[in-house]
Amino acid sequence: MKTIIFMALALFCLISCKDGTGKINVHLTDAPGDYQEVNIDLKEVKVKMEKGSGWIDLAANKRVYNLLALRNVDTLIATGSVPAGRIKEVRLVLGNNNSIKLNDGTVHPLQTPSAEHSGFKIKINKKVDDDDPARLVLDFDALLSVTEASGKYILNPTIVLK
Repeated sequence: MKTIIFMALALFCLISCKDGTGKINVHLTDAPGDYQEVNIDLKEVKVKMEKGSGWIDLAANKRVYNLLALRNVDTLIATGSVPAGRIKEVRLVLGNNNSIKLNDGTVHPLQTPSAEHSGFKIKINKKVDDDDPARLVLDFDALLSVTEASGKYILNPTIVLK
C-alpha cells in the first residue's frame, strides 16, 4: 500500500511540479504613415515576466527594418524560450542607423531618445503556456510615432499589441 501511495505522489509531483517553459515569437507590423520609409535599426528584443526579476534576451533578427514595408503584413523579429507565465513588458533596443525618407525623397536621421541605451518598453499582459507558443504582434504606428521639430525627426513610438 505504501508503494502505491508513494508512486501516486511521485507521479503527481512529476506532473504538477515541472518547471514549465514556453516559446514566444515577437512580430512587427505597421499602420500607414505619410513617408516613403521609416527605418529602425533593431539590435535587441527582451521580455520581462510577471514572476522573475530581470529581462530575458530573445534571439533577435538584428537588422534595419523599414516599418512602412510592413503594412498589412508582419515579420518575425525575435523568438526564444521563457518561463511559463505572464509577460509584463517587451523592450526593443535600437542601434544608431535609424532614418526617415520623406515623400520628396530626402533622407534624414531619425533620433531615438533613449532607444539606443534602455530601449522602448511596451507594457503588455500576455500569457505564455508550455504547450502553445505565444505570438506577440507589435503594431508600430509610424504616422503617430514620428514628429518633426526644427528640421529634426524624432521617434517616439506608438505601439499597440495586436
